[in-house]
Amino acid sequence: SDQAKKNIATREGEEALIEQTRHELQKVRDGFEDPKSREKYNQLKSEVGPVIQQLGRIFQRFLPKVDEPQLEWGRKGIRFDIKRYIRHIGTGHEQPMGKRKTPEKNALVLQILIDVSGSMYSEKKQRITNAIKACIAICEAAQEHNISIELLANDDKNVNSSEEYLLKAFSESYDGRVKSRLVETLDKFGGENQDASAIEVALPRIKRQVQKMRADADRIGSLMMFISDSTTQSEQTKKAADLAKESVPFEGTAITPEGDIPEMVKYHFGQDSIIPKSIDEFPSAIQEILQRHIAKLKAQD
Repeated sequence: SDQAKKNIATREGEEALIEQTRHELQKVRDGFEDPKSREKYNQLKSEVGPVIQQLGRIFQRFLPKVDEPQLEWGRKGIRFDIKRYIRHIGTGHEQPMGKRKTPEKNALVLQILIDVSGSMYSEKKQRITNAIKACIAICEAAQEHNISIELLANDDKNVNSSEEYLLKAFSESYDGRVKSRLVETLDKFGGENQDASAIEVALPRIKRQVQKMRADADRIGSLMMFISDSTTQSEQTKKAADLAKESVPFEGTAITPEGDIPEMVKYHFGQDSIIPKSIDEFPSAIQEILQRHIAKLKAQD
């Protein structure tokens, strides 16, 4: 019996050492300091796998990864028209190979504010979980595209503290440190609403980033998006949102099936606000938002 116990303890010690060694190796690669954060993040990521794929296709449509003109003929049912070609002979617009002009590089500056006040943690944390899943899906889908993303969390305790307020800076890569912060957000916050202040603090940040990226893109779009349940009616929040809309494209949204929340979101952020009922509907909402604000990025000359 004593020997059996010693054998079990030895095996447990060896397994713990193996797990620790595996974590240290993974840490070098992905940046996660805590293996539990890695496990939780991967779980959330797997749950939104289809959402990531859909967002990737949407980003590809709005921000095509194209450096050279594309062939038009054969795409979307368009065929070579000999009559059109003859009419253009000598004008310089013959385009016998069907080439069309495309911007060499498109870019999107995307700033996401996440309401982490107490009400977002009600309903078994479904509201905040949906918000974090949406951020994970966007960041994962954006990896292959020229999209600069900033993630900001806000309640009364952290709206003016860069350490707490900033989940991901524009300048940061989407690594294990950022992913850990996202996972920690599910349990870390829950104070009072400070939505107006959050918008006011965020606005100069996105303006600066747009200016920084102008030299790196032929066409650039920007979007500030606020994910909030808007349960506390505030005229200040409404005014802050209206002021932001004068400077940058702005959208307020929530991801919830709860019937009273959409009206509050629309009160603060506009009657045309798009509120998906579930994370599965989030890609459709993003597509409509992008169509509303940055459709020009995919327009051809």
